[in-house]
Amino acid sequence: MTMLDVDGLSFTFPDDWDVSKFDDWAFCKRFQNIVPKTGAVDLMAISPAYDDGTPITLWLIEVKDYRQHLRENPSTLDVVIAEKVRGTLAALLPAKLDAHDAGHRRVAGKALNSKRIRILLHLEQPAVRSAYVPNRSAINRANVLADLKTRVRSIDPHPRIVDRTTPDLPWTVTP
Repeated sequence: MTMLDVDGLSFTFPDDWDVSKFDDWAFCKRFQNIVPKTGAVDLMAISPAYDDGTPITLWLIEVKDYRQHLRENPSTLDVVIAEKVRGTLAALLPAKLDAHDAGHRRVAGKALNSKRIRILLHLEQPAVRSAYVPNRSAINRANVLADLKTRVRSIDPHPRIVDRTTPDLPWTVTP
């Protein structure tokens, strides 16, 4: 099992997946210096091809944990994610060709050979809405998802918003 920590959440993936914190790659940081204000998703996960015909899938996962404090304006969450997806995809080809780390070159190549791309927002929220503390009120997932679908439909027509209790994910998340 591969385990990665993002914002205090522990993501555990099956052994046959290639998973990395893409925005921690040295190449990604170099790329962001070349193109200012270029973001990257928190996790890049590549599923293997399975015998049942499931294709190799590149998962671009952005993690937001609003249980502790609100970081971005929720109304711009779709824009932030779309920009990070764009930045990640823009960096993959040069990473495949020029990353100093051979493992990163291999993973970037595998990502570029994926048969489909899935975009996923892992969103943790406070359990209780509060009229007294506006920054801790729950984000309307349906609104964010509708806006996200509009922004990224050419890349993934069915992006998802999940949390650690979502049952049908091929990985697990624990606090």
